[in-house]
Amino acid sequence: MNIISICGFAVILLILAAPLKKQSKAFYLILVAMSGIVFLGYILNSALPLFEKMRYLTSSANIPTEHASALFKSLGICLVSQFTADACKDAGETALAGKIELASKIAIASLSLPILEQIITSTTKILGVN
Repeated sequence: MNIISICGFAVILLILAAPLKKQSKAFYLILVAMSGIVFLGYILNSALPLFEKMRYLTSSANIPTEHASALFKSLGICLVSQFTADACKDAGETALAGKIELASKIAIASLSLPILEQIITSTTKILGVN
């Protein structure tokens, strides 16, 4: 991932978007949303080798498929909810952004419950506690 390209694109976007924000809020929001989608696509494309490496590491470490799946789903929830919450904040809807962030935290917590249950079960077996 070339951070210089991302930052350069962001600066150009800010220069283009600043006059639009005052003149036409609708076009400004469309421009920001579309650029956010372009950013997200570029970042996810750049992260594909990272995902492949994570998949390789989880399979070589004999981590159960359910745990690896929960990890990848949690990462996806984080990315999508952060993008959506930021778009809501840009539109001035901070209350809605807060609800999205809360919903994502609850979704991640529910995904992690089976892993937590297995950790507790394994720990109690090791300690001999019933």
